[in-house]
Amino acid sequence: MSLEPVDRSVRRLLRMKLELGLFERPYVDETCAAEVFDTTEQRALARRIAQKSLVLLENRDALLPLDPEVASLAVIGPCADDARAPGARPTVRPAQRRL
Repeated sequence: MSLEPVDRSVRRLLRMKLELGLFERPYVDETCAAEVFDTTEQRALARRIAQKSLVLLENRDALLPLDPEVASLAVIGPCADDARAPGARPTVRPAQRRL
């Protein structure tokens, strides 16, 4: 791969940071953060993003080892999609019992 696309991307990001003043003011004023980021609009945006990131799963032909009486199941967190991620540990193994 040529380094030209990487160089273009880096230039674009550095230009945006410069325009935003992130080199002159690299840190957030913690006393103002809540009033800027904890607003009704920001919470609504966060809710919309969370709703759009949900994945519904159907257990066709009982492929997953779930008890039929389980109505819903949530798998959340940074390791939700990677059982081999550092720190991810199964709490129940399929051989031990059905969920």
